[in-house]
Amino acid sequence: MDKKFIWIAGGGLLLVIILVIVLVTSSGKKPVTDTSTSSVSTFTIWDYNNEKTAYDQLIQDFQGDWKVQVNYVSKNPNTYLTDTINAIAAGNGPDVWIVPAKYMVSIKDKLLPMPDDGTQASRASNVQTIANNYPLAVVTDNVFNSQIYGVPLAIDNLKLFINGAIISQKLEELKKANPSADINALSQTYASPKTWDEVVSTSKFLTTKTNGKITQAGLAFGTANNIDNADQLLTLIMMQNGAKMTSDDLTSAQFHTIQNQYSNIQYPGTKALEFYAGFADSKNANYSWDTSFPEATQAFAQGKVAMMIGDNKTAAEIKSLAPNFNFITTAIPQIANTAHPVNLADYDTLTVPKSTQNQALSWTFILKATDSQYANNYTRLTGKTTAANPDGQTQSWYNPDPATVTTILKTAISQVNDGKSAQTALDGAASQITTLLYKLIQTQSTK
Repeated sequence: MDKKFIWIAGGGLLLVIILVIVLVTSSGKKPVTDTSTSSVSTFTIWDYNNEKTAYDQLIQDFQGDWKVQVNYVSKNPNTYLTDTINAIAAGNGPDVWIVPAKYMVSIKDKLLPMPDDGTQASRASNVQTIANNYPLAVVTDNVFNSQIYGVPLAIDNLKLFINGAIISQKLEELKKANPSADINALSQTYASPKTWDEVVSTSKFLTTKTNGKITQAGLAFGTANNIDNADQLLTLIMMQNGAKMTSDDLTSAQFHTIQNQYSNIQYPGTKALEFYAGFADSKNANYSWDTSFPEATQAFAQGKVAMMIGDNKTAAEIKSLAPNFNFITTAIPQIANTAHPVNLADYDTLTVPKSTQNQALSWTFILKATDSQYANNYTRLTGKTTAANPDGQTQSWYNPDPATVTTILKTAISQVNDGKSAQTALDGAASQITTLLYKLIQTQSTK
């Protein structure tokens, strides 16, 4: 068996052992193998992904442990957050609430943290356990004021998607035009560009223009309206560049400033926006994409663009659009020679809403779910990647309002596409996000 797998599985089990000990000690309940203390008859889980079969074994064993009836409810994803928040306010929420982790900052005031013994040392130990077994993003998204508000089972990272057929075709054309070209070396670079410099050269090689108009796009990058995750891509480049997303006290946006966490490059956020938007600028050497193309995932599935960036959900969508399309996925590109690689993730986390009457039992369920037996079964059935992996590349930031921030960042991109300076566009975006941070503080401080 792979030693890395053993370490990860062991880490997940260690997390369960440590946290359950704390949970049992603080709540006065006996371990989950003892059902004598449970007076609950029903236990409810709300989700929006309709993944019940992935939890079946866990639910069955949990029902046996605690002699409760577990009701798994799949809600409408379009109204899920609003519906659940309203239910929590009315006292009718679930016992376990599975939510997109990116919303944790904005909903943490509606959640109950994992029980502990009330000491700072205990909380610090619990947080360190999370930090030792999960990527940094999990700590950022789920730990507030040294208390744990959620734990994920899987994480979906960004990847580079490549159309291998387009690469092969272009290499054949190159070989005919230049028989002395080292096709093997070029093929290795173009099939798996590891740095943004290599992505740029690959995109240029794969982009076809006729009379200045792109007929075959190299990389879906640079616009907002026809790239669904454009805000995420811009955030990725900003963070890779070393931009400081917020102030240390979480009261203001800082990604538009001169500050750089990793190097002496000034205004890393602004340079990131300039780099991103440059791919949609016909006057830029990196020009490979524009608003004349369909949405990026559709364009990729149709063979109109050679490369794009997405995640596992993107792969599933491509397969649904083009079932016979074989594509390559490779690791997200990084800045050359960086000592601080960064990737972003989209994932769900298991939480306990304040409306539950079963805080200890709810957290017992969550911690049982993170045991390697159940977590590995979940990832096997869903095709997702285990969350119990302390990959330092996967990071996150204190996003006060994901839906609104998406609009703000996409607007900044469009403004640069329309000719506004990147610094001016980013100054405006930062001002609006600072307002959102202030509103969040005001809202959560009154509850």
